Amino acid sequence: MSSNFFGKTTLFCILSLLFLTVACVPATSDPPPTIQAVFEDTQLLTATTLDQVEVLQDQAYGSGRILLYSWQAEGGTCLASSYLTSLNGSWTISDTLSLPCQPETEFMAGYTNVSTIETNLGSPRQTVAYGTSTMGNVVRVIWADGLVEQVPLSHGSFLTVRSGRWAIERIDLIDADGNLIQTEDWKLSPVQATG
Repeated sequence: MSSNFFGKTTLFCILSLLFLTVACVPATSDPPPTIQAVFEDTQLLTATTLDQVEVLQDQAYGSGRILLYSWQAEGGTCLASSYLTSLNGSWTISDTLSLPCQPETEFMAGYTNVSTIETNLGSPRQTVAYGTSTMGNVVRVIWADGLVEQVPLSHGSFLTVRSGRWAIERIDLIDADGNLIQTEDWKLSPVQATG
């Protein structure tokens, strides 16, 4: 019994030392490769240093990732969504769309269908609805074909993606009681973002 106890104690000590060694290794401040690719491949962030960009959401989609990120600029808070794919271990942007920078950012919403960006991968093959809000709990995305999607806010932002090129009629910001707080409506004006 004492040899079994000694073996367990030794194993516990070795595992504890290993855990402490790993836990004490300083974390690197290098940004994830996906946001680094955004910084290197778009003209959106030329006046912005990489440490000023905040990744709000990062979702796997198809063979790539969709990032929602924000940064501060002269015009206020800027917001963009990028679809990235990995090719030979390197991330490449295949579509990016940004909203105009806004001084007041209680609610920002947009979608990528209006993108005219053509890349070596062709035109965008998905539509991304995205945004931020300091109010509300959920957004209601109303697609032009009648599909209604409820998307919860996560850390003050939302991101949802749908395969194909779709128009969105509007995005409603809803509070915890189901009351409408604010709407971004594109039925009246189809121009809502710049690519």
